[in-house]
Amino acid sequence: MLMDLVSPLFPSAFIFIVCLGSISRSFTGVASGATRAALTQHFSLQNNAADISAKEGSQETLATMTGMLQSSGWKTECLLASSIAWKANWTFGPSDDKNK
Repeated sequence: MLMDLVSPLFPSAFIFIVCLGSISRSFTGVASGATRAALTQHFSLQNNAADISAKEGSQETLATMTGMLQSSGWKTECLLASSIAWKANWTFGPSDDKNK
């Protein structure tokens, strides 16, 4: 991800940096999958690795969705708060004590 963000800073090496970032992301995904499989196998006491993997996947989905909803709610709240403050400032004038 960092390479994707840095790539526009180096226009002459843009394609190389983006490709390197993609390859790095692929290696990370493979390592993550292998580690997850090994840990799942370790924690399966009664040969129920598939059940543990399914539960882990649903928990991961729930955590991701909760985080996305919270962040979008906070973003909306911040945008609305600044919009309301701007409208109040525009309608009623600045609220600082310098004008009094």
